[in-house]
This record gives sequence, C-alpha cells and structure tokens, in this order.
Amino acid sequence: MSLAEPLLKFVLKCKLSMNADATSSTDNTAFRNQPFMNAAIVNNILLETRENLAKEIPEINKQMSIYLQNKTTQNILFKPVIRKINRALEEAK
Repeated sequence: MSLAEPLLKFVLKCKLSMNADATSSTDNTAFRNQPFMNAAIVNNILLETRENLAKEIPEINKQMSIYLQNKTTQNILFKPVIRKINRALEEAK
C-alpha cells in the first residue's frame, strides 16, 4: 500500500467525476453531490492518510538510515515522495 493511497484514490475519483461531468453538463452540482464528496468521508480520507504517514515515515527513515548514513542523501531520495503527496493535496483542494 502506498503512503498516501487513500488520498491518491480520492483525487483520482474527483478527476474522473469532473471529467464525466464536463462531458455531460455545464455545472458542478453533479460533482458536489457525489457520495465520496461528503465532508465526513473526505475527513476520514485525510485522517487515514495522515495516520499512514505518521506510522510509516519513521519506519522508512529507520530503514533508510541502515543503508544511507548521510541525512542529506536520505532527504534527497525522499523528496519525490513528499512532492507527490503535496501535489495530491493540492489537487484535492
């Protein structure tokens, strides 16, 4: 499982729904009324992603430190992961 899998799946659902709405209607009411757009569901997705990150990142850092002693190198290798998560958060807005 990906660190941010719930968030990435949510963003994909949003994109697919918006594309479908764009071809069928001119307003966003159909998109807003989708079941996955319920505030409680979105909140749960964000909380689940946050919990996954909080649980897994320390383990990933621990594993990286076994093979990479240099913290700068670890940060460089971890940057694409952070960028992907940030991009997904931006898209979710």
